[in-house]
Amino acid sequence: MRSENESRALVLSCYALAPATLVLVEQGSGLAPVYAASMVVASLYHESEERDFRATDYALAFAVIAANLWMATHAVSLVYPLAGIGIVALALACYVMAHRRSYPSWHSAWHALSGLAGLVLAAGYRTK
Repeated sequence: MRSENESRALVLSCYALAPATLVLVEQGSGLAPVYAASMVVASLYHESEERDFRATDYALAFAVIAANLWMATHAVSLVYPLAGIGIVALALACYVMAHRRSYPSWHSAWHALSGLAGLVLAAGYRTK
């Protein structure tokens, strides 16, 4: 059982995709709804303490990964995908650690770093 503060932090960390979502909205990208839906569903999933919305959360997480790969292959410069890959590597390490100890803390870090990777990739995304 996790504390109320841990639960709150985990739910709020789902909104780490918000900056990338806003960049994608500003660009008029069709990827923005994927990010927005992922934020909402992930927060509901973690709010339920991982009881509800599991399949939808996982599906949207994979959709965000696919969107990130798309943006990485359509970047204005190689700097963006390289930075994104570096951040994703750190995020994956947090994901692994979340399943070994202190799930709320490490999984929140996974969300934060995933959001940062999305922001970097969205900033370098060539929409046209």
